[in-house]
Amino acid sequence: MLLRKLLKPAISFFVFSLWFLNLSAEFRLTPNKGQWQSDILFQSELNACKLFVRNAELTYLFYNSNQVKEAQHSNNFSGTVDAHALNIRFLGANPKAIYSGQNECESYTNYFIG
Repeated sequence: MLLRKLLKPAISFFVFSLWFLNLSAEFRLTPNKGQWQSDILFQSELNACKLFVRNAELTYLFYNSNQVKEAQHSNNFSGTVDAHALNIRFLGANPKAIYSGQNECESYTNYFIG
């Protein structure tokens, strides 16, 4: 019962954040195949936000997308990027839970690891 009370607000926040961030019809969680830290299970690119899924944990990294674009496309960018992280831990969650994806996308992303 306690777990249900804890999950309900977290899931509500998750759904609200997807709506707030103008999520398109396709919500894509990319599995970690060695391109990120080993504790990250899945990652998603949202509008001005990245979502990292870990065991019993969600981390939202909100950032100023205009500053990121400027940093990526300017040869003399020396400023900073405003960002904030929100971490949600599901207390009492099964530490040995098995996570798997569903409805695999036909498209793919290549990563350079090196």
